[in-house]
Amino acid sequence: MRNIKLVIEYDGSCFYGFQKQKNTKLPTVQGLLEKALERLTGEKIKTASSGRTDTGVHALKQVTTFKTSCTKSIEEIKAALNALCKDKIAIKSCEDVPPRFHARFTAVSRTYRYYILNRSQKLCIGSSYVYHFRKKLDLELMRKGGAYFVGEKDFLGISSCIKETTVSIRKVFNVNVYAGTEFIDKYGSIDIPSRGEWLDDLVIIEIKASGFLRSMARMMCALLIKIGTLRCPPEEVLFILEKKNPSLLPAAVPPHALFLADVEFGDE
Repeated sequence: MRNIKLVIEYDGSCFYGFQKQKNTKLPTVQGLLEKALERLTGEKIKTASSGRTDTGVHALKQVTTFKTSCTKSIEEIKAALNALCKDKIAIKSCEDVPPRFHARFTAVSRTYRYYILNRSQKLCIGSSYVYHFRKKLDLELMRKGGAYFVGEKDFLGISSCIKETTVSIRKVFNVNVYAGTEFIDKYGSIDIPSRGEWLDDLVIIEIKASGFLRSMARMMCALLIKIGTLRCPPEEVLFILEKKNPSLLPAAVPPHALFLADVEFGDE
């Protein structure tokens, strides 16, 4: 059996999340990908992913692995999957990997980015990928708040899965808050569909962690925005983490501006 790794990109507005759902015909990334793999290989394929993005969340770099006895070349598999997935999923790369490699269990970090257009002026074109927030944000206060998330902590109170899991410890490696120009200086470009006129008003929250609970990234961003509008001090993060009660948080920010941007692996 071959173990094959895919790096894929998708627009989350087309899907009800990554994970395939039971007893429903709602479209998911995993569901579409596994149907395409079944048509390609003639086998019942079960995929594993590096992260289960929520409904409406996009991915610039989602990593998926699957096992197959298919003898087609890597080039043939990539081309066929791109054709079968049409414009819903883009296969960015495809490769054979060692049997021990697993998209979820060998991943050591995931990075999400949240894009905020922080200005009063209304927008229309491009609004599908940024959160239009009108009140001015204090980025220095947001950075101070973000620093309190860093470390290995219990994030149960900053998620929507308080009744679903008993394992809620995650390690946050860093939380960065960039102005648009700062992001360009570091990365060279804005990696989402954007307009040049946005640059001075763009705010990007970048969170790198070992893993994320359901809605954890969006709830973290919501709390940082609350801090950035002076509605609570940066130290509020510590209080929320200690209480483990999601009802103390502001509502999670909308999913359409959140992107899974990177996944890193221990053997890379």
